[in-house]
Amino acid sequence: MAEIRGTVRPACTPTPRALLLGAACARAHTRGQSSRVRAAARKTPKAANASGSDSRPGVHDNNTKDVTEPPVARVAIICGGPSEERGISLNSARSLLDHLGGERVQARAFYVDRGLSCFALGNADLYSNTPSDFDYKLDPNAQFDSLQAFAQHIADTCDVAFPAIHGPFGEDGKLQAVLESVGVPFVGTGADAASNAFDKGRCAATLAKKGFPVVPSVVLNREIDGYLFKTPTRPGFDSL
Repeated sequence: MAEIRGTVRPACTPTPRALLLGAACARAHTRGQSSRVRAAARKTPKAANASGSDSRPGVHDNNTKDVTEPPVARVAIICGGPSEERGISLNSARSLLDHLGGERVQARAFYVDRGLSCFALGNADLYSNTPSDFDYKLDPNAQFDSLQAFAQHIADTCDVAFPAIHGPFGEDGKLQAVLESVGVPFVGTGADAASNAFDKGRCAATLAKKGFPVVPSVVLNREIDGYLFKTPTRPGFDSL
């Protein structure tokens, strides 16, 4: 047998969409299997022969391979947020809806407003509104009672969450902590890592503590009025 040298690479690299759908489908498959097991436990065939197989006409043997189609992957897209980057978040959510569509994917949009109130959205509503008037067009009947109720709804109705909120609440670990509290799988970094990385001073301190080289820095804890300027050290660079 010829010896193979060098690095063996996979035939293809999975895309982020493939990884997301893989996680969602795995959870959806588990959901489907559990439903079938519960249904089988509730109803036992009356006409079973001594070998344990069902002899009724038109009924497959228990050992027959299950040819049921895989369940639909249910993805919750969470957008909005309290920061001024809500417009970017809405664009991200629209892009996700455009690219996650398909027969085996069911994507649903959820919106978090400036006050961290949560709403279920119709996908069409996500395309019809702009950031400036979005909050005024929200349906009060689609509002959840609390963040915990919102997260529990996602846990009950979706297989995986895709946070698309930029800035505070979406990138600082708070949304991730809410999702983790009810066991919802989600795309991205966990709550603790997101919290440590969002605060740049804390991030640098954490990396230094773990032995990583970091650039010297100073944390300013007092609000500074006006602008800060730095004289460029090389020609061609504007002042910051």
